[in-house]
Amino acid sequence: MSLRIVVVPINHGAGVTTACLGLAHALDRQRVSVGYIKPFGRAAADGEDPSAELFRLATPLRPAPPIPFTHVEAMLAAGRDDELMEEVLALAADTIGAHKVTIVEGVARELRSAHSTRLNVEIARSLDAEVLFVASAADTNPERLVHQVSAMAQGYRVPGDERVIGIVLNHIPLGQDDGRYERALEEAGYRTVCSLVHRPEFARPRVRDIVHQLGFEVLNAGDDRRRIAGAIVAAQSLPGFLAHLDDERLVIVPGDRHEVLLSAALAEQSGTRLAAVLLTAGIRPDADVMRLCRPALQEGLPILLTDDLTFEATSRVVSLDPGIPADDEDRARLVMRGAADAFDDVWLAEVPNRSCVRRLTPAGFRLAMATSVAKGDLRIGLTDGDTPRVVRAALSLHERGLLRCMLVGDPERVEAIVTQSGATVPPGLRVIDPGAVEPAEARRLEQVAREAGSRSSTTADLAPTDSLIVGLDLLARGEIDGLVTGLSHDHQDVVALAEAVIGHQEEIPLLTSVHVLNLPNEVVIFTDCFLNEHPSSEELALIALSGVAAAESIGMEARVALVTGPRSDPDASQRIAGAVQAIRDRRPDLQVEGPVTLDRASRRVKAGEGGGNASVFAFADLATAESSLTAVSRDADVSTYGPAIIGLRRPVNVLAPTASALEIADMVVGTAHQSGEAG
Repeated sequence: MSLRIVVVPINHGAGVTTACLGLAHALDRQRVSVGYIKPFGRAAADGEDPSAELFRLATPLRPAPPIPFTHVEAMLAAGRDDELMEEVLALAADTIGAHKVTIVEGVARELRSAHSTRLNVEIARSLDAEVLFVASAADTNPERLVHQVSAMAQGYRVPGDERVIGIVLNHIPLGQDDGRYERALEEAGYRTVCSLVHRPEFARPRVRDIVHQLGFEVLNAGDDRRRIAGAIVAAQSLPGFLAHLDDERLVIVPGDRHEVLLSAALAEQSGTRLAAVLLTAGIRPDADVMRLCRPALQEGLPILLTDDLTFEATSRVVSLDPGIPADDEDRARLVMRGAADAFDDVWLAEVPNRSCVRRLTPAGFRLAMATSVAKGDLRIGLTDGDTPRVVRAALSLHERGLLRCMLVGDPERVEAIVTQSGATVPPGLRVIDPGAVEPAEARRLEQVAREAGSRSSTTADLAPTDSLIVGLDLLARGEIDGLVTGLSHDHQDVVALAEAVIGHQEEIPLLTSVHVLNLPNEVVIFTDCFLNEHPSSEELALIALSGVAAAESIGMEARVALVTGPRSDPDASQRIAGAVQAIRDRRPDLQVEGPVTLDRASRRVKAGEGGGNASVFAFADLATAESSLTAVSRDADVSTYGPAIIGLRRPVNVLAPTASALEIADMVVGTAHQSGEAG
């Protein structure tokens, strides 16, 4: 599985693209299969972002175009961060699947955008990635740089683990490359993996670049590929200025200083290759003077013109964007090779061999679910279909085009709710009125209710027009593919009636349930926190394996922990030991531990250390399961999906009475996923 490295800038002008190019080239020279993605475009007003183009220009890689930053800001403004991270995962999926190491270029720290830190943290979380910091040592001292790195690192810390795997030091000032920055970082616990001393040739634009970026008029194109090593203002009179006419110098002078223009032309004819002459104040040179300069112009001396005054023009040139244009192959390759040479060979050898425990992230979970339900034409029923939360959930799912919903409720109330939201009822959204059935249908539903009550353990006396009875009947007859209910019905009654009407899957002898917990950095599964009060060893093994099946269906790497708690009964350890053996007999490929406490099973440890890192949790008894679920769910950063019932012939899932529209929508998508897996 691909190691993902998000390259994150620490400060403005850190040179994150330079670091990405250098790392990619250095790994490629070591025969490591390496890919590259740029999730988000630059925040520049024109929306252009040359990073992906530079990779296409200087390497064999062909990264997909980044997501435009205008779209990113719109999604953030609408509070749709989760969907945005799903887009990032979808963009990265093919690259991650095709390469040993995937380099992910983080968002640069630009003045136009206040979102860079937030977005980079979310990218690292969503991709379950390692983090490589890039820091510019220009205009800062070692102590301040350490403070900047330490402050940034706080946002990337994971309990029991460390995402930051190194620091790239860029723009180290000449004369200060004696290791002082590296020593300061090492003392603070950070490993410097690349030290790149400032090299002026990395930042030399071509004449065509300043024309393109600054909009200068071209009086003579000449050789516009000439590099600009520096700019000089012709303030002195001749001959004092002649000593400054050097190769790759941009001469900036008012347009009426004809003697300077003539001197530049003579220098060109004598073998000095100036970068260009920039005439200011909008003053065009005399035609006769230009004729005298013709031999120099024919040899390639560019002459430019601007309406800016000399000071303004000089300021604009000095402030030119130092980024590499997307068509400057020579400079891109120069920077790429120079940066690659500066990487530490020992660290590079460690990178492809880093052993890490792969975790499914919340964004990965949501993308896996959405992808699975988008493959089929599924219809999911919802009881209590005329409540605002349910209607809003159905509208959001239809808007995304994921699946179709059937609401069991009063059609007039549904239409009123939709109208109040400023929308219209979408064509694919059906509403079934449980109180408007024909007499013959009512008699049939009455029979269904009576038989279900006699075959189940429920004491509920539900009318044949109750939305739950209608929904279960629709599911049993195949009118819908799954049912979401529970807002106004007792959960145990729902399960009992569903078991009576829908029946078991033949290969699953025990009904169980799973909760999916979206933790800040990963997704885990708790099973069973709903149905089985005191499972035997065999039942506990079945409960754990149902959680494994659920995990593997969404692409999660299942690592099983069987958990005891302070209130577990005396025989819990013995039952768990039997369950562990039963699981190993059936699935010897699984990592299984138990009996173990929740804290110990949850701890993050490095791959190969044994124990911890569990992703599927089964519990000794219902009391331990419920208390563990309550304790973990109490955190404001944790969202919970479930319980999802495992083992019915067709999926029926229950909602908490307080479920929000977003949680209802998640449950509908999860129910559709179950239906697709069962079908």
